[in-house]
Amino acid sequence: MKWPLPPEEISIVGFSGAPVPGGAGLKPPAFRHEPTGRLFTLAHDPPQFYGGPEVDDYVQRGLLSLIEKPLEPIDGGLILYADRQFMEPPGDRWRLETSTLGWDEKLGAWVIYEERSRALGRLARWGRALIKDAQQRLRAAAKLPIESAGADVERALDDGRRARFCAPPPENRDVREDAFACWAGAWLLQGRPIDALLRDARRDFPDDPTIDRIEATARDLAKPHAPIYSPRKGNPKLSWAPHAT
Repeated sequence: MKWPLPPEEISIVGFSGAPVPGGAGLKPPAFRHEPTGRLFTLAHDPPQFYGGPEVDDYVQRGLLSLIEKPLEPIDGGLILYADRQFMEPPGDRWRLETSTLGWDEKLGAWVIYEERSRALGRLARWGRALIKDAQQRLRAAAKLPIESAGADVERALDDGRRARFCAPPPENRDVREDAFACWAGAWLLQGRPIDALLRDARRDFPDDPTIDRIEATARDLAKPHAPIYSPRKGNPKLSWAPHAT
């Protein structure tokens, strides 16, 4: 086969990497060369083609997911997917808009294929909506006695965790930073130390100013229940009862 292939001979039939339960992310598409039925991705240039038993093996190993409806190629296009638990969690959790997505029954996921910039923008909008809800819930919870704030804190924690999925490194950095801050604020309101979470954040943000900003935002969201000291900076440990009101 000659490369590049004519666009009319190509369709999008899947993406590399299986859907992550409870998450969302960007994945490169898998293409089918219509005259031969062989599949390829753009991981190599020219691409490596595969077919037959290889496809079944990749699907079984979670290296390739097939979608039900073939799509037309888009220059720089990516598959954006999210499972139902992520978009429409049960109970009173914040639900994200699905009207512009297509439901794929085989994958059990909402799927859309679009330009990278549009996909990243869509993820950023989801993340900011979740962060806004988390911040409102945490500020409301901080005004209540700890024993009455559980539902708001749990919802904010769920918001923060989902928002982090909306910022695949290194993209949407501001969303990822705010997601960590909401996550840490919820932990503080639960009376949990946040040192481990800040160490996790450091994998994405190796610079001290960003980690300091995440911690400061978390403590501000959790006031007046959060202690004002920072063990990470070596300040003396204070006597603090996390369930005091």
